Amino acid sequence: MTPICGLTDAGVKTTGRNLRVLPKTVIYDPALTVSLPASISGPSGLNAIAHCVEALYADDANPIISLQAEEGIRALAKSLPLMVEQPENLDARSDALYGAWLAGTAIGSVGMALHHKLCHTLGGSFNPAARGYTRSRPCACHALQCRRCARNHVPNRARNGHR
Repeated sequence: MTPICGLTDAGVKTTGRNLRVLPKTVIYDPALTVSLPASISGPSGLNAIAHCVEALYADDANPIISLQAEEGIRALAKSLPLMVEQPENLDARSDALYGAWLAGTAIGSVGMALHHKLCHTLGGSFNPAARGYTRSRPCACHALQCRRCARNHVPNRARNGHR
């Protein structure tokens, strides 16, 4: 859950940030996600990884959020393949929810950067968010590479998705 909200109107996506959009209660129950098809779970998980990566190179990144982002990447990289291959695997789904929570906390604590700005433009114009982020992965890699040239501080363990 993040304080970030997005609205698409007439092919233009705008993003806002306000603590009032946060829910009062969130229930993370992996059993409730079992019926979610892989075509939604997979791209949503990749979107969460993109949130983590972006939190690592945001202009206002910091060591605490970077640790959360790295752990989110690790948890998602471990759980997503299992979750897609074994939809009933509650341990994988639990790890994915943990990674998604870390991703939301990380991106909600820093400003959005180039990748999400590109995705919001593409997603607002052409397709739903998670699938749009998945299709824009080459843009994300290019954005990360450009940022790495300027600020070479994304840890190897995060880029590799494990410790």
